[in-house]
Amino acid sequence: MQGKLQQNYRVAREIERKALFEGEIPMERLPRVRELLRESSSADPVRVRFEFQRTPWGARSIRGRIAAELPVTCERCLQGMALEVDQPFELLIDSRDEDEEAGLEVIQTDDGWLDLFALVEEELILALPIIRRHDDVDCNEYWRPSEQTAETEAERDNPFAALAALKGKV
Repeated sequence: MQGKLQQNYRVAREIERKALFEGEIPMERLPRVRELLRESSSADPVRVRFEFQRTPWGARSIRGRIAAELPVTCERCLQGMALEVDQPFELLIDSRDEDEEAGLEVIQTDDGWLDLFALVEEELILALPIIRRHDDVDCNEYWRPSEQTAETEAERDNPFAALAALKGKV
C-alpha cells in the first residue's frame, strides 16, 4: 500500500495480513529529528517502506528501509551539507527473551499499537553520525596542516634519540 502513512498501526492485524506499506512522512511530524537539522523547513519528507511479518521461528517483526536527505551542519567548516541516510531495519515486536537470541533489536508496543513515527525517529537518530562532516577534508582551510608545520615536525629531533645513545654506551 502506498501513500500517506498512519502514525499508529495495530500489530496483530497487520501481521495477520502480512501488510506492506510505503510512503512519506513529513519532517514536521518528527520533532526530535527536526531539532538536529540545520534548516528543518527545507528538509524533504522521509521515505519509508516497511512490512509486518513473522520470523522463521514465529516471532512478530517489522522490517523495512528509511531513506532521507537531511540538511545538517558540517562540524568541520560549519557550513550546510546534505546528509544521505538509507537505513534498513528489522526489529522484533514485543519479543520474549528466547526470541532475542536472534540478535535483533526489540521494539515494544503500546497495548498492541505500534507508533511508526517514533520508530522512524529512533532509526534516523541512530543512523546519524556522531560528528557530521563533509567527506572532503578541504572543506575548512584551517583544518589542513600547513606545509610549514609538516616540515617543522620532520625536522624535530626524536626525544628518544638521546636514550638510544646512552643505551649504546652501556
